[in-house]
Amino acid sequence: MVGATAVINTGAQVGSHTVINTGAIVEHDCVVKDGAAVSPGAHLGGRVILERFAFVGTGAIVLSRVHIGERAVIAAGSVVTRDVPDRVLVMGTPGRIVERLDRGFDWKRAM
Repeated sequence: MVGATAVINTGAQVGSHTVINTGAIVEHDCVVKDGAAVSPGAHLGGRVILERFAFVGTGAIVLSRVHIGERAVIAAGSVVTRDVPDRVLVMGTPGRIVERLDRGFDWKRAM
């Protein structure tokens, strides 16, 4: 799904079952893999790799050439300046890992 006013620039690859939401920007040569989601107003700089089922929150910014791991979550408004491993929650400016999202992670508590 690609929302209204979203931008997907040249050379970007978008997998199946992905969401590029309203006003999101996916810059040149990004790779957004299957099941990943880019929330409204989020911005992926050039050559970002967003692995399977990764989630980028509303208004978050991921700087160019950053790799976001599988099932990683980037909190709303965060600025990610370096690579993010699989299954972690990243928050803040600059983004820092605040929690590991292992199988025992309580999503209800996080909401």
